[in-house]
Amino acid sequence: MKKILLITIISAISCIAAHAQKLTEYKASNGITYHPGDTVKLGLGSGTNGQFVYIVPSMLNSSSTQIDWIKRRLSGGNVIIKKIKQDEIVGVKKTLFFVGAGAMYNLHLDIESAIESCEVKPCKK
Repeated sequence: MKKILLITIISAISCIAAHAQKLTEYKASNGITYHPGDTVKLGLGSGTNGQFVYIVPSMLNSSSTQIDWIKRRLSGGNVIIKKIKQDEIVGVKKTLFFVGAGAMYNLHLDIESAIESCEVKPCKK
């Protein structure tokens, strides 16, 4: 079930990214203006067992080992923004950060959802 949900999220993010507008900055709801090259401070994952829900691997064939690595490695850590993209789907704007965390692949960060769930610091709680 978790793999199906993750694949669905990643597929949706990939579709968004294909039609997205590239941004040079983004002012988030936590009051911070983010730019490519900036560091984003992470909190704890908001999912089951502390897994990140709004930070997912960009690779569609992500294994549970990779997801466990993300949980262990990123909790309380940092990621670097590589690209910022924004798109509107069915009237809802989504802003995605493509981030690097020292792995051989990038991660997708749904910044506003991550702020709401405190996966990114500072958050709204």
